[in-house]
Amino acid sequence: MVERITRVKEEVMGVVSLMGSLYLFLSLFSHSLRDPVLFFRTTEPPEPVRNLGGIVGSQLSGWLIILLGLAAFIIPVLIVAFGMKRLLGREGHKVYLLGGILCIISTSILLSLVSETFAIGLEKYPDGIGGLAGRAISYLFIQLVSLPGAYIFSLSAFLSSVVLISPVSVTSIAVKRKTQKAERREFREEPNPEEQEILITEPRWFLQLNRLTNQCR
Repeated sequence: MVERITRVKEEVMGVVSLMGSLYLFLSLFSHSLRDPVLFFRTTEPPEPVRNLGGIVGSQLSGWLIILLGLAAFIIPVLIVAFGMKRLLGREGHKVYLLGGILCIISTSILLSLVSETFAIGLEKYPDGIGGLAGRAISYLFIQLVSLPGAYIFSLSAFLSSVVLISPVSVTSIAVKRKTQKAERREFREEPNPEEQEILITEPRWFLQLNRLTNQCR
């Protein structure tokens, strides 16, 4: 009974996560600079909200885009994966949460570094394609370890997050492929038993034929 209740709870959380990720994606996709954002943007006179998520979606998408930039769109994707894990009954929620946070932050930093290096900017993202958080952390990295060092550290953090999020270990895949190649190589090198039999019986046949020929003489 307890296992049944736990499983139902997991499934409900999975469904809620999937629906919530859809709502968040629509809010981010329909974000407008003309919508007010608490503590950041106001419109005078007040205008109707254009966001498909309504007032809540407008505020939520505004905060996420201002702080994280384009990296905010990773959040609904991660929530979808989290919901699928819940529905399938997979474990490792804490590790996945850590990997998801690291992925969002590292992506925000990388976007800010790319924007700083190549002077890339989008009109819809006046606070930078990496957001305010990415700009602040990337600036700190550049001051401490220079621009190449900032790229190295942020890229290593991003790859580490991918390892944490991935349901399958990259190392186990590499080892499995190596083992399969070795087994195929051994199978190809192993001689065919029928060929071995032919090689063994042919000399005996010739020997018997020679003996009969000699007896007839």
